[in-house]
Amino acid sequence: MDTAADDTVTDGSRGAPDGPPDDSRTKRPPRDRWTRRPTLPDGARPYLPALALYGVTKLVGLAVFASLLEYAGDYKGKNPRFGGGAHWWDVLGTWDGWWYLQVAEHGYSPSLVRLGGDGLFTVQQNSVAFFPLYPALIRMVSETTGLGLYGSGILVSVVFSFVAAAGIFAVVRLVAGARAGTVAAGLLAVAPGAGVEWAVYSESLFVAIAAWACYAVMTKRWVAAGLLAFTAGLNRPTSAVLIGAVGLAALVTLARPASRREHGIRGPFYAMVVAPLGLLSYIAWVGYSTGEATAYFTLQREGWAHFFDYGAYTLDVLRNLAVGKGDYVFAFSYAGPALRPAGPGAALPHRPDAAQEAPAGPGRLHAGHDHHGPRHPADVRQHHALSAAGLPAAPRPGRGPGPAEAPEPGGLLHHGRARLRLVRALRHLRAGRAVEPPVRERRRAATHSG
Repeated sequence: MDTAADDTVTDGSRGAPDGPPDDSRTKRPPRDRWTRRPTLPDGARPYLPALALYGVTKLVGLAVFASLLEYAGDYKGKNPRFGGGAHWWDVLGTWDGWWYLQVAEHGYSPSLVRLGGDGLFTVQQNSVAFFPLYPALIRMVSETTGLGLYGSGILVSVVFSFVAAAGIFAVVRLVAGARAGTVAAGLLAVAPGAGVEWAVYSESLFVAIAAWACYAVMTKRWVAAGLLAFTAGLNRPTSAVLIGAVGLAALVTLARPASRREHGIRGPFYAMVVAPLGLLSYIAWVGYSTGEATAYFTLQREGWAHFFDYGAYTLDVLRNLAVGKGDYVFAFSYAGPALRPAGPGAALPHRPDAAQEAPAGPGRLHAGHDHHGPRHPADVRQHHALSAAGLPAAPRPGRGPGPAEAPEPGGLLHHGRARLRLVRALRHLRAGRAVEPPVRERRRAATHSG
């Protein structure tokens, strides 16, 4: 039995190595760090479905947009600054995009030029109406990558649109879960303002900042929330809403003893103080540069007809629609002689011929930085301002229209008077009085009767 036991032990230990066990078969040779496959951090993986849904939806929407533009084809005959261009993608850099590209190329030249008269636009438009963060990023990307300003603007918008989708996913996931967050990110691609998310517009950048600022507030990261609200104030005037939300959340946190003990005082107080500084600083700089403290608001109101009327115009629209009137001035497209302003290509490296296509003179619509051309008379500048808003131009009293100022039938003055007559008629009807005809019609009736 001892022999059998010894044989068993001997057989079991036969062939065993003398040293430590060799595990070379189970170990893989170490890889060079430059040949390793890139892997996503674990925290980024939940965002992939939301970003994929957003990207696919945006691509479908862009394809439909391009197809409709090519099918209509009218963009080729439009002004290259106001929705026109040689290719469909040129449309993505028009209107506000033109101003952003001009700021990115030339910077600002603040001024507040009065046009005179009592029309809808009494101040010459200036580039300081557009906030500096987005054009600064365009210029930075262009200098870094070598892309033209147009391509850099599109790149900034596309990248930050995905940052915005990720921020919306993060916010909604905190409230309703990952599935709802994915749906919300997809809905961003079909929101009413989604058409400019992949254009030379600052909306994508603003939504990205706003979404992550809200996430910072919800997770009580007060320093980040304050800095993001400060940054948003350098991007768009609508940041006032975000600044108010961050400030109100910080104030509520400070007012509650329990949250004050949990989060302290410094963080919420910092967010509340820092949040409005970006917006206030830019508005103050515009006032200082132009020599008029309220220059930014004057420019918005009298140069672009943008102001808050506490719902008066909306009430007027609803009241007039009730009696069948819907031909408002901003519903009309400009059908007069086409101007030839300096389009976005004049500032872009990839279109060197665009500057030659836009000669200076009465047909050129100057940006705030451009003072090299001849000074225009007040009536020509007024015509340019109306054209920039897509409105038909009307001659000034006492002056005959020039060749580039021929008034269109049913111009701005005609519609303004018609609207005024309708408002007066409604007031008479409400008061139970008979509606008097306009003075011109009364005079005409008196002439015929005589």
